[in-house]
Amino acid sequence: MRTLLIPVLASLSLVAACSQAADDAPASDWSVNTEASMLSFVSTKLGDIDEEHEIPGLSGEIAADGAFSIEIALDTHESFIDIRNERMAEHLFQTAQYPVATASGQLEMRQFMSLALGASRTISLPFQLGMVGQSIELRAQVEVMRVSENLVRVTTVEPVTVEAADLGLVDGINTLRELAGLDSIDTDVPVSFTLEFAR
Repeated sequence: MRTLLIPVLASLSLVAACSQAADDAPASDWSVNTEASMLSFVSTKLGDIDEEHEIPGLSGEIAADGAFSIEIALDTHESFIDIRNERMAEHLFQTAQYPVATASGQLEMRQFMSLALGASRTISLPFQLGMVGQSIELRAQVEVMRVSENLVRVTTVEPVTVEAADLGLVDGINTLRELAGLDSIDTDVPVSFTLEFAR
């Protein structure tokens, strides 16, 4: 009887150990819910006239180790004026050559998986933005909320300022300014986003 009991107990111990390891392991991959995610930015012309823009075409994932990669489909940009959409696609985003921008970085997933449902945490998140063949390092203040067991929402607490010069976009902005007959368009662009991740 004892001979049979030993392997049974060993098996139970192994199952318990595996179960504990699974509980302690990072979460499985989280994918962007495109319909609930949005990137927006504000362009300013003539010094004080602000205009809203949206880019709804967001996709990507957070891997089990916390590495995230987000794709931004620039051809989904919406300025709410058709001719401006066309001009920005051609002269600023250059979507024929660079249809997608990317944001990537690393999250510490364990601290978020420990959040109670409905709870949130604000962090400073460094990330890399790749766009029109250029790459720059940025940092965003974001609130991470554990909406439900399988849903996490990441939202900027304040806009991230992107300097057009850092991405080589000033010439494109000047072309847009000339086409629109404007005296000025600001080259510092505040960007905000909401990303919803599901698993």
